[in-house]
Amino acid sequence: MSNDEKPHPLNVAGGFYVVDGCCTACNVPFVEAPDLFAYDGTQHCYVARQPSNVTELNAAIRATWAAELQCIRYRGSDKDTIRRLAEIGNAHLCDSPVPTDMTEVFRNHLTFSRIATNTASSAELAESFAKSLESKSNEFVTYKSQRTTVDGSQATVRFAWFEDHFHTVVFHANATDCHITIPLTEKTGSRGVALTIHDWVSANPDFNNIRWYSESDRGPSASSQPTPI
Repeated sequence: MSNDEKPHPLNVAGGFYVVDGCCTACNVPFVEAPDLFAYDGTQHCYVARQPSNVTELNAAIRATWAAELQCIRYRGSDKDTIRRLAEIGNAHLCDSPVPTDMTEVFRNHLTFSRIATNTASSAELAESFAKSLESKSNEFVTYKSQRTTVDGSQATVRFAWFEDHFHTVVFHANATDCHITIPLTEKTGSRGVALTIHDWVSANPDFNNIRWYSESDRGPSASSQPTPI
């Protein structure tokens, strides 16, 4: 940590902290991890509470990824947290040295199971996902999708949240298991695409056994995880 990365004095002890003088009151930390952050009297955010469970840790990592000015850093030594930050391209936000084998990874394959009574086809799943985007639109962002296309057992939907920058998602479904792919042609916004899909799958009680994989490491392995980042 350099002198330019001095923690805000109100940060609680622990791994995550906000750099003093960096905050612009963007509200991103409060969108991603509202239970962990607070504002001081000058509208400068700080870490008011450290993550205490897996869900909160996931939220904290999402906040570091989403914060455009990258004011949130990690000074802890947990190897898995450091790995996850390195894999989303935020190794530079770790105060501890990052092992050279911890490199950036894009998990673009999602597999999950569904209960036996949910027999939606690939096209129906794609349409359900596209429809769910409507409820996510607000005064700051407007989601829109294009018509779902079907090719055999797979269905493709394209959606955007900024102008006409559409992103492609491919759905495959059989009797009990499903597979969603983000094509590697996706570049800008790809992690945002993955998180949008993940939030939709996670919110559906019919879906379980959620696992994310990179292109080079499919199937059960140490590199898969229950979240895309």
